[in-house]
Amino acid sequence: GAPPPPPAVLPRDVGVRIAAAVGERVASSTFLVGQRLSLADLIMLEGLRPFVDGAGRDVQRWAVTVDAVGFSPSPTAPTPAPAAAATAAAAPSTGGAREVAEVEDSNAAVALLRELGHPPVVYAHPPALTVEEQQRLLGALPGTLTKNLLLRDKKHGLFLVVARADAEVDLRQLATTLGLSGAKLRLAAEDILMDKLGVVRGAASVLAVINDTAGGGNLVVGS
Repeated sequence: GAPPPPPAVLPRDVGVRIAAAVGERVASSTFLVGQRLSLADLIMLEGLRPFVDGAGRDVQRWAVTVDAVGFSPSPTAPTPAPAAAATAAAAPSTGGAREVAEVEDSNAAVALLRELGHPPVVYAHPPALTVEEQQRLLGALPGTLTKNLLLRDKKHGLFLVVARADAEVDLRQLATTLGLSGAKLRLAAEDILMDKLGVVRGAASVLAVINDTAGGGNLVVGS
């Protein structure tokens, strides 16, 4: 039969407007519909691919994440040929994460690390919003898994606490260790997390402090 027609390309002005609308949507959400990949993300990305590079960083992050999730191996995928299976078995598992060869300097964290002489290795992966999801998806990667807690106290302010993923964080003991007299540390509300660090709950990390341009928070890193 005849080959399928090539996919239609959106007019530039339409593509730019749609990309801007997607950017607004995913600025506070991992995907178009909440925190789970849906068919809407896959279809929308295919239509917007010609416009992603010129879109904002929220759209670029969304596109990388959709690709990482949407095209990662499926549990029901066909069994590979013996030679391919042997090659796959010899390669270290990264839990669905894949290394990203090129990251634009529009990513503020990457740009800053490059400027400081420490170009990072960047991986794209499905959303990992809990310690358990981190362990499952990222546990095979080099480095130490962490949990990141944005804590607040009315008198002493905000504290981003970075601890090993398996560490127990006793808030009373932490306040004592930090010399915070009379402090009652508690998790900051999600609107504060977005306002101060520019991330949603489950996405905080030590790199998010670069968004605290007012310098209103404190960073605490556990040993």
